[in-house]
Amino acid sequence: SKFMCGFIGIFGDVCDEHKFVAQKMLDLVEHRGPDAKQLKSYGNAILAHARLKILDLSENSNQPFLSSNAEFELMFNGEIYNFIEIKNKLSAHYNFITESDTEVLCAAWQHWGEACLKHLQGMFALCVYDIKSNRVTLVRDRFGQKPLFYSQTDRCLVIASETKPILAFGIAARPNEKVWARYLLKASYDDTADTYFESIKQLLPGEILT
Repeated sequence: SKFMCGFIGIFGDVCDEHKFVAQKMLDLVEHRGPDAKQLKSYGNAILAHARLKILDLSENSNQPFLSSNAEFELMFNGEIYNFIEIKNKLSAHYNFITESDTEVLCAAWQHWGEACLKHLQGMFALCVYDIKSNRVTLVRDRFGQKPLFYSQTDRCLVIASETKPILAFGIAARPNEKVWARYLLKASYDDTADTYFESIKQLLPGEILT
């Protein structure tokens, strides 16, 4: 896709060792966003993003993007086509400091919460990490143009824009035989939450996972 970034996240029982693992995971999505890389860690979360600069070239638009009220971090891959219209709606409530759709998306989530999704036109995979409540929300656009994969262990939720970083976290690369069979017998794939790997799922188009 022309508009590409990549992000990874580790949430739950996070330890110091996970910071090194997260850096390796980030390196595996760097090809999606070669212009800037940033990693942030909290007590129960590590978030990292590789950015392809499109709409705003300044460092102020790098992600993970902290909300102006410092309550949540936002990461997304894609483009919000109507971000200028949304920006105009929110200008009375929010002091914008960048020209990016990232900040507009962040402001929209801050103002409307999850209800902001009905205002969005675009293609996106989105992660919002609420710092105080330790709550993670994952969203994928209605047509599923941008990918978002996840895996859950007994200790952590691991997310990424591709499957390779999740495998690099240490998730076993066991094949999902049902998915392989459908692909080999019917040439059918990528239309369910299952992936080629038994322990990795994908968010479906239009789906929200909290």
